[in-house]
Amino acid sequence: MSGARIKIQLYFDEAAPEEFDDPEQALTRIHAVISKFNASQPIIFTVERGGSGIMYVGIGVTDRIFLSHTPADCNPPYNSSFKTDTPSKGQIEYYLHGQHHTEIDAKHLISSDRAFLGIEEFLCTGNLSTKIEWIED
Repeated sequence: MSGARIKIQLYFDEAAPEEFDDPEQALTRIHAVISKFNASQPIIFTVERGGSGIMYVGIGVTDRIFLSHTPADCNPPYNSSFKTDTPSKGQIEYYLHGQHHTEIDAKHLISSDRAFLGIEEFLCTGNLSTKIEWIED
C-alpha cells in the first residue's frame, strides 16, 4: 500500500468515532466488539473508510451479520449482503448506533465468518468482497 495512510472511522454509538489508519487494528477492534456484544436489541454500527464509503454492520442476531454499503458520494447503487442458501423471511429490528430504529429484511443476514471476510476486504481495499452475494437495495 506504499505507505499511504487510510482514514478509518468506527461508529458504535452516537459518540465521537474511534479512528484508525491501520485496517488490521480496526478489524481487531471490530472483532472485539462483536465477540463481547451482549445486548437485548440488535444494533448496526458503521465503518467509514476514506474515499470508499460506509459499510453498515448489523450484529446481535445469533451467528448472523447484516452488511450494507453506501458509496462515498452517497449515490446509488446501495448494496446489501444476501443469503443465497435458503434466504430467511421476515424482518429484524435493529438500532443504528444503538439509537435509531430500523428494520432489515432477514434475507440480508449472512454467516459471521463470511461477513468478517467482507469487512476485512472493505477495510483493506475499499472494495466489496466477491465472496459475498450483494444485491442492490
